[in-house]
Amino acid sequence: MAAQFKAKVVAPPFWPVDEPAIARQFATQKTGELVRYGTSVGGRDLCLLRHPNPGAPALWVVGCVHGHEAGTTAACFNLLNILAEGVDLKGKPWPGIAELAAQLDITVVPVANPDARARCADCFVGWPAEAIAPMGQSIDSNGQTIPVEAGYPPGGLDLDDVLFLGGLYNDEGLSFTRQPDMETIQVTEVRQLLAAMAAAPPQCCVDLHACGVNVLMMVRNLPESYREKVRRIRDATSAAIKALDHQFTDRIAGDREPADTGFISYLRVVHERFGALAFVYEGRQGYINRLPHCDEADIIDDYLTLLRETMRLGVAEGYLP
Repeated sequence: MAAQFKAKVVAPPFWPVDEPAIARQFATQKTGELVRYGTSVGGRDLCLLRHPNPGAPALWVVGCVHGHEAGTTAACFNLLNILAEGVDLKGKPWPGIAELAAQLDITVVPVANPDARARCADCFVGWPAEAIAPMGQSIDSNGQTIPVEAGYPPGGLDLDDVLFLGGLYNDEGLSFTRQPDMETIQVTEVRQLLAAMAAAPPQCCVDLHACGVNVLMMVRNLPESYREKVRRIRDATSAAIKALDHQFTDRIAGDREPADTGFISYLRVVHERFGALAFVYEGRQGYINRLPHCDEADIIDDYLTLLRETMRLGVAEGYLP
């Protein structure tokens, strides 16, 4: 019997996630204001695209805070192409997105952690979940996966004992999304991202991630008035993605207040500093053992569906309670 699915690393053209492709995308954007807002620990530019609309609800879309979650970068560039040309990088039209975007103030950060993106594989479609875990968590000098907790603040990973530094970390071995407290922002790239946000404060920040299924995640301590808005985005996204016969988990992780973890997510800092509606969307990675199986086109469509419904809520009622 022939195998149905083939594990691969090479990504299709509509999935521009390696360094040359990312550089080309930034250089050839046909709309928006390109802003270089900082430099990564590894010396790479930190860039965003602004579509300013003063007085309109302000939406930030942040991709690739975890470098092994390449689909988030691909989704951002597909969104930007829709804003410029009305179609994604596959040539698929997305009626409504450009019209909704015209009524919002939009900022897109396709690659928040470029050093980690550069060191990680470009696609995991067709891989088993257990093979992907080390790409995020790192591998020590003995070839063992390093527990994710080892990279939590304040210390980070011992780089002298790291054979492969995973996508969860910046080049200093610090867990990108976890800070010691609300004021101590250890990660260089996060400090610069927050400074860029201060110059154009978000009212909504969607933090794109990737796992085995489509699921939304609440930020800890998000007030109920904000949580209800996330639930409405969840409901609309769930209906739309299921209409595509795609997988969606209706449960919202963290909707019931999670236990204290001992660290602060950067997205919670975004909520506390700017009063933004801030939430995580975990799109799919294409794990072969998380059926139904999907490919890169499905993954992009899921992210764009979530972003469309998030835009729709912002235009209909605004992001702030």
